[in-house]
Amino acid sequence: MIIRNNTFYIRSTGQAEWGNVSGIFVDPVVLTGIQDAPPSKGDIPVHRNITIEGNVFHMGNDNVVTANGVDGMNIINNTIIRDDAQIQVTLDAAQNVGVGESAELNTQVTETTLSKDIFKFTNCKNVTISGNTYDNGLNLNVTTAGNRMTEDDVKIDDAILTLNKQGGNLVTSADKVQYVTSDPQVAYVDEQGQVIGVSQGTVDLTAYVAWNGTLVKSTPVQVTVGDGADALVEISADATEFSAANATATLTYTDGATVSLVNPVTGEHPNHYGHRVLSGPVCMEEQRERFQHGVPQCAHCKSQPNHDRGYGQHTGQANLRCL
Repeated sequence: MIIRNNTFYIRSTGQAEWGNVSGIFVDPVVLTGIQDAPPSKGDIPVHRNITIEGNVFHMGNDNVVTANGVDGMNIINNTIIRDDAQIQVTLDAAQNVGVGESAELNTQVTETTLSKDIFKFTNCKNVTISGNTYDNGLNLNVTTAGNRMTEDDVKIDDAILTLNKQGGNLVTSADKVQYVTSDPQVAYVDEQGQVIGVSQGTVDLTAYVAWNGTLVKSTPVQVTVGDGADALVEISADATEFSAANATATLTYTDGATVSLVNPVTGEHPNHYGHRVLSGPVCMEEQRERFQHGVPQCAHCKSQPNHDRGYGQHTGQANLRCL
């Protein structure tokens, strides 16, 4: 018997009393010598040489093949997919990552799965399974049973299948998630599923899984690559203690860093800004004068009224004065 080039839709019958509703179901009944006696399974295979080839199985229920008492069954070059996978992909990623930094991605996949073993054989011999294509969400496990069958009676060429695996072999789409970025020169996703910042910019990151010739995508997530929230900030000073009023220290810092300045005695900020982004030189004497007396010029370099904006003689460094 050859079953070839068909399309099957395997769906629930709604009749629990019918039991298994496999795509291909072979379960012969052999009577004893008395015609009206209760049926029993035969001592030898009843059917021989069944080939299941080139078919498409849309699985919504149960499993693909259940066979009992067959000598010579070939299951080759079939396509097995879920009837309605209902796949949804959700991606959550850090909104910011630094250049050279990595961040974990949180990707969730929900889908319909079928828990029954895909092929089940009882007292069969010379079974070959080869060249088939399998969807995710299926239990890709083959089982053997019966006292007239061993595992050696099944030849499995499809590497993804397991044989009599305890707990089954459910392969889900979560294991097959892939990622695409709108600009890999700014950021990309590595093999460990981490987003890697390459250069400053903004990209859209999307997670997806392939199903039945289509791509099921997540909503894109925008990721900005810059210094990053955890980027390294280097700050150094040529003096950390002062013994006299108006003593000075030179502070060197990473451009763009956010720094809070606090008086260690009063616990107050020495300027009314509280904290500021240091993108150029800062004269703290000017900040003190502006805060305490409203003087519009720097007490240290009065000829540079815009010194706090990055202009003046201290270019590249912050000139701190004892407050």
